[in-house]
Amino acid sequence: MKNDTLVLIKMMTQGPEMSLPPKSHGNGPLETHAGLEGLRTNAAFGLQKMLGSTSMQLGSRDTGWGTLVAAGVALLCVGCASPGPPRAPSLRLPELASGLSAERVAGEVRLTFRVSARTTDKMLVREKRLGLRVCREVEHSACETVPLKETTVPVGTSTIVEVLPTALATGPARLMAYRVELLNDKGKSAGLSESVYALAGTAPAAVENISARGSRLGILLTWSPRQGDRSVVVVAREEVSSHKVVRLHANDLDQARTLDMSAAEGVAYKYVAHREREVSLGGRTLLMRGPESAAVEFTLRDVYPPPVPTDVTAVGFEENGAFAVDLIWQPVEDPGLAGYNVYRNGVKVNTALVTEPGFHDVGAVAGKTYKYGVTAVDAKGNESAAGMVELAATTP
Repeated sequence: MKNDTLVLIKMMTQGPEMSLPPKSHGNGPLETHAGLEGLRTNAAFGLQKMLGSTSMQLGSRDTGWGTLVAAGVALLCVGCASPGPPRAPSLRLPELASGLSAERVAGEVRLTFRVSARTTDKMLVREKRLGLRVCREVEHSACETVPLKETTVPVGTSTIVEVLPTALATGPARLMAYRVELLNDKGKSAGLSESVYALAGTAPAAVENISARGSRLGILLTWSPRQGDRSVVVVAREEVSSHKVVRLHANDLDQARTLDMSAAEGVAYKYVAHREREVSLGGRTLLMRGPESAAVEFTLRDVYPPPVPTDVTAVGFEENGAFAVDLIWQPVEDPGLAGYNVYRNGVKVNTALVTEPGFHDVGAVAGKTYKYGVTAVDAKGNESAAGMVELAATTP
């Protein structure tokens, strides 16, 4: 192409005096001045077509020749341009692990991280599983390789568990740093990830003898107290049917109990508990959890009566020749309370539930002794567990 272009440029820049070698067409040379001019015009048109320019008007000797010559020179330069520097082949190094988190639970450290589907030069990784190496540094010591059951991980989020050696699972709290390295099938990597931190040392003790029972206010959970341990007790409640989990912090560490007031009636729940403690080291505040307790299941039923009315008082009096007894008592605080029943000598004297903490008994007879009792009743008909609260009332 370069030689053809040189001929075209030469034809366009020289006038009709340019001599061309005779070209035989059977009977001898046929080139003429007009023939040269036509050939030059055709050559210019061919170059214009190669350059893709529609703005050049060729075929005459005018100032457009300079532009065409420059274009032809440019075409020659394109044809002989040198290629750019060769691109280095991909090393296929996996991107660094990201999104690291570490959780200390009893004698284990649970390490979670994300594995990218891309290499460091943004190509897709070829391997279905990448090689894995984890190292652990304790109080600024060398980062030692952690023995793992699984030495490969897939793309996505992974969690691995290290069972701590006894030396790290006991004793005072110390700071540990973990780093993750991902390797390709050639054993090559882009290096270690950023550090993520966890605590070494003795974890909080287990919650023992957890039990559950129902009450008017919810489900009461109790466990064995542990003297001197001020770790926070966290109770997890799981709905058996939906597996929805809610965390409940214990509100009475000294009595080793907590009341789940948000439990719904008729729903089966499973409860587990653990102790946890925050420790600040090296400018970081980290959490250390104890082991999870045994599970206890409970379903709250509305079979619990309201509290027993207290301070029941009876006063007999005559008014306009008729005798009556007035009774008053402390009101019962219960969200499900429907009212009260009043008993005289074991016989209920009200026909409908009494809605106020007082009753006017016109059925009593002067000169007799009566025993009055008052019970509280909820909307489902549950009556005070203790039955009647009795008080002797003697008429004058």
